[in-house]
Amino acid sequence: MSSIVDSIEKEMKRRAYEAAMAILQSYQGQVHEAMEEFQGGIRGFYRANDESISVLARGGAGSV
Repeated sequence: MSSIVDSIEKEMKRRAYEAAMAILQSYQGQVHEAMEEFQGGIRGFYRANDESISVLARGGAGSV
């Protein structure tokens, strides 16, 4: 009887491990995607900032 219980416990642990790994892999993919989007946003910000500085340096767009 205890061997059946042991087998069931092992199977439950195996399934829980598989589920945890699937969740972690999905989460890792989401984090990777978010990092790429964040880096793209930073590049866009710096590009816009550089453009604003160059416009102001030329004395345009309501420079102070």
